[in-house]
Amino acid sequence: MDRRTNQNQRGNPRPFDHGAVADRAYRQIHCRNGWIYGLDEFHMALGEERAGFGHRMRKEKDNVKRLEDILSNRNSGFDQDNKRLFDIIQYRVADISRLKEQMEAAESQHKQQLDDMVAQQQKLSDQNNEGNLVTFNLLQRREQELLQCEEKFTKNLAEKHDIWESEKLQMERNTKK
Repeated sequence: MDRRTNQNQRGNPRPFDHGAVADRAYRQIHCRNGWIYGLDEFHMALGEERAGFGHRMRKEKDNVKRLEDILSNRNSGFDQDNKRLFDIIQYRVADISRLKEQMEAAESQHKQQLDDMVAQQQKLSDQNNEGNLVTFNLLQRREQELLQCEEKFTKNLAEKHDIWESEKLQMERNTKK
């Protein structure tokens, strides 16, 4: 008789190995729970980072609004140089808004990719553990890419903010003169 049949050589049914099946199922569940826990931690960290970024952006927006109010009250007495500085500030505000939109688009795209990867990961985990390791490595690579992207946007925003602050100080000096 062939080993793949459900009967032994005497024609009696082969015993089913419940322990091995249960062990495989436990390993798969344990592995999936580990991945889900890792994803939850990443999502929490991303939410905290996003909240901090939103707070900084609100502070910058309030600061810009205050400066716009000051400029609108004094706009009639400005000379050409001060008007040019006002235009630069408006350009910087638009630039900050554009960077914020790019960051939000990148975050939503990354979130969609993560959701897609989680769905793929769950499908692959049903097939075999080796495929799951490849998916997990891809997920880690995506997380690293997001962190690099966030660092790039944050650095760019900080540079723009420093330039904006120096121009604001210059404008305030000119208005005092």
